[in-house]
Amino acid sequence: GTSMAAPHVSGVVALLKSIDPSATPFDIRRALSLTAVDRNLKGYDTAHGYGIVDAKEAADFLTGTYNQNGNCAPDEQLITVRLTTD
Repeated sequence: GTSMAAPHVSGVVALLKSIDPSATPFDIRRALSLTAVDRNLKGYDTAHGYGIVDAKEAADFLTGTYNQNGNCAPDEQLITVRLTTD
């Protein structure tokens, strides 16, 4: 569940920031959501979110070396998110 997913995602976020310190929260979230391995419906769903984090795919996406593997939601399915600092 989320208690195990949170530290994994946090570690990947730290990795992505180390790869690209100028990446914004939106850039990071987009890389994570578009490269997650789906567990149920294509793209976001309420049971599994975007799916399982894939650190290598997210890093490749952020650096521009990403080759979509078919497990990701296409850009047009990306849900606009509101990011806050609170």
